[in-house]
Amino acid sequence: MGKLKAARSAIKNTRGLTLVEVLAVIVLLTLVFLLANALHLFGLKQYDIQTEEIKNQSQVRLAMIELTKEIRSADRVEVSETHDRFTITHSDQIKTFTLNKQDHTIDKNGHPLIEGISTFSIIQSGSKITLTLKSLPNKSGESVERSTDFYIRE
Repeated sequence: MGKLKAARSAIKNTRGLTLVEVLAVIVLLTLVFLLANALHLFGLKQYDIQTEEIKNQSQVRLAMIELTKEIRSADRVEVSETHDRFTITHSDQIKTFTLNKQDHTIDKNGHPLIEGISTFSIIQSGSKITLTLKSLPNKSGESVERSTDFYIRE
């Protein structure tokens, strides 16, 4: 009899998990996984938005640097009446800069120079030239706009 009691006692003391405990662990692990996945997707989305914003800023900055350099080195600057085109003359070279609205590029003599530009405006008032550039909007609808003024010495 003593052995029978010991055997029954051993069966009752067996350590194991019930079905409810296993299901509870699976539910908790699933919630942790879903939370980690949501954080990862949020990080990827932010990365894409910020990468596109940096690209837009770089394009506007590059366009501003290139156009500033061309205007400052010019002997003469002629701005169109529509304010979306200008022509510079520098040592017998004539260069024309226009906004290609279809491709969203600034073209130099008909060839793309900078891409990703939605608005290009150049206004001349006496010896003052105001150049304004605006990038294409990113996925969240934000765009970058920069403006600068030049004073032509005569």
